[in-house]
Amino acid sequence: FSLMQTYTQTEVQTAKGRIDVVVHTAEAFFVIEFKVNGSAAEAIAQIKARDYHRKYLHHNKQVILIGLGCADKQVKELITETV
Repeated sequence: FSLMQTYTQTEVQTAKGRIDVVVHTAEAFFVIEFKVNGSAAEAIAQIKARDYHRKYLHHNKQVILIGLGCADKQVKELITETV
């Protein structure tokens, strides 16, 4: 990620939980949640329910939510949503 000029944080603590991964680029913040043996829709729902993305909205950059449903060491589903 550093070679791509991004800043990556894992397990970012919030008042309502812990974000799995946040990737910062010059243009956007990517808020990423993984669900092992779960669905990508569940991951997106968790981001929204716990307002994980809210702290990045005031930076005048795009905020992109990414939900990943994983099983058997593979990504089975991916959902993205721009806030």
